[in-house]
Amino acid sequence: MSLAQSPPARVLVVDDSATVRAFLCWLVEQAGFIVAGAAENVAEAERLVHRRRPDLVLADVHLPDGDGIELTRRVLAEHAVPIILITARDPTNPHLVFRALEAGALDVLAKPPAATSPELPAYRRSFEATLKCLVGTPIVRRKPRPAEPAAGHPVIAPPSRPAAPRLDPAVPPLLAIAASTGGPLLVGDLLKALPAGGFALAIIVQHIVPDFADSFRAWLGEHAGKPVRFAENGRAPVTGGIYLAPPHCHVQLHRDGTFRTPPTLDVPVSHVPSADALFTSLALARPTETLAIQLTGMGSDGAEGLARLLAAGGHTIVQSPETATVDGMPRSAIERGAALEVLRPEQIAERLRSLMVR
Repeated sequence: MSLAQSPPARVLVVDDSATVRAFLCWLVEQAGFIVAGAAENVAEAERLVHRRRPDLVLADVHLPDGDGIELTRRVLAEHAVPIILITARDPTNPHLVFRALEAGALDVLAKPPAATSPELPAYRRSFEATLKCLVGTPIVRRKPRPAEPAAGHPVIAPPSRPAAPRLDPAVPPLLAIAASTGGPLLVGDLLKALPAGGFALAIIVQHIVPDFADSFRAWLGEHAGKPVRFAENGRAPVTGGIYLAPPHCHVQLHRDGTFRTPPTLDVPVSHVPSADALFTSLALARPTETLAIQLTGMGSDGAEGLARLLAAGGHTIVQSPETATVDGMPRSAIERGAALEVLRPEQIAERLRSLMVR
């Protein structure tokens, strides 16, 4: 006797353009989901979420009566439902997408290409993978003024794999961070926790739509309170600098101390930029000075490179899978044996502070 299959997830589509709404509904159905409804503004979306209880909301950032921030806040104030934003890059408001992520949206996708575009098949694969990954993600309702946790009673699990520091306490460490879905806020919070002068260099690989990379760089610097730059090919980093992989490129640190930012690699990788490429380069260039962190995300990018870095003498930390928005990247690193420590996000921030040179 076969087990009954779960019914397809139900998706609410929100966009003020009837043409785009229809195309998004078609993409949703082609991906194997059911369209729970279609709305053209925030107010209608809020009503449909209440009446139809979708499993996921797919919404444009720009709507006639509000934006992605307003939609996310109003929906999550009453309903625990995953929200994915879909938009074109807006040069007039580059931080809007990331402020919506701060409000509780899970991810952002680029607007779909035209139906006749040769880019559509690749877009459909990414679209389907993202929706399937985020449907069912545990969400917490966000009331406008949540109660603060009781002082003196933090809910923090002990480190699952405590480890003695591998780094020389007298040498500022090189920090490498990799993240995908659910990562921007965590990356920003970790950078905010870093003491000034306590690290030699920070290099970040964040899987993100290339059109949003510069907006992410600007928002990240504002959120963390520290300047963030794109790595430049052949240039040496500034001591204490924070660097991102540039759009459409990988980022590696060469043995001579300069960046390499190739658009392609000699070995196949699953993402551009690739966490595996960054971690592997550090395993070759400066392993015993590197503190590497693998955060939330889809897939297995970073697991192999992190394992090489650990074997070469680096200190590796992986976010605990149960706290990740998407547990693919953390879980694959743990299964690969690449995690020296497995910690919750708040523990990672505290661990960073303890390992930084003061």
